Amino acid sequence: MIPGVSAPPKPKEEPKLRTVQEQLAFKKEQLKALFDLTKSINENKKRDQLLELYANIMFYVMGIDKMAVYTQYSNWGYTTGYGADDAFKHYNIQPELSQFTMWNRLSDLKHELASDFEYVVPTYHKNTPIAVTLLGKSDKISEENFEESIVYIQTISNIVAVAIENKKFAKESMNQKAEMSFANQTVRQLLPPNELLPKSEYVEMLAEYIPNKIIGGDYYDCVMLNEDELMFCIGDISGKGIAAAVLMSHLQAHIRVLIRRQESLKEFIQDFNQEVNSVTKGEKFMTLF
Repeated sequence: MIPGVSAPPKPKEEPKLRTVQEQLAFKKEQLKALFDLTKSINENKKRDQLLELYANIMFYVMGIDKMAVYTQYSNWGYTTGYGADDAFKHYNIQPELSQFTMWNRLSDLKHELASDFEYVVPTYHKNTPIAVTLLGKSDKISEENFEESIVYIQTISNIVAVAIENKKFAKESMNQKAEMSFANQTVRQLLPPNELLPKSEYVEMLAEYIPNKIIGGDYYDCVMLNEDELMFCIGDISGKGIAAAVLMSHLQAHIRVLIRRQESLKEFIQDFNQEVNSVTKGEKFMTLF
């Protein structure tokens, strides 16, 4: 020490990011947020509500100063976020997916997004990317708790993304059920009720339609041509759902037109086959007996 010169003050020790009590409080916040999230999913909260809760967890619990989330709902696009420039709402994340196979520091990837965000957290479902989250800085994440914090963020991100993906599948399933219900009604309206089937001292007919699984282009009909003749047909057009049912309704109407013409069976088949090819453009076929 130089005489007459006071020693420079000792540098203050950098306080640890958290005391044990703070760490416990932080863990408690994380667990409560995880509980609230799973509860919301079990209560079947809407997609926007789950995304809002996700953003709140990142901001209030994890202390992330900015966030941008991109998902593949119908196409890849910005889904939610906060704190980032509006330009990121139009950022095309899809070309970057090959680089984002696991969470990473964007600076380690030498990515252009590193000037705005710290971390990238992708979410995969059955080896397919379904979401990418870009995260900014956080005063709650340090070298001491970095790994466990990222694992927590990854867990929350996965839960939210998979829950939203399941909602999408559920909606598609409901749409399919609605389509099948409409197709079912359409097909049943085409089929003649038993009271309209031929009934005489020589012929009595009853029919019951029991689809195997999926409603489609099933069809049968029976028409008295005269006192001595009747025509019975049963058929199925390729395809299922509304499209097949609607196509079958058109062909059923054409069958009725041909019946009224009183053509020979050969002419009937030739004309009907020509109509099938004309309507379907050769993309579908029909089995008819």
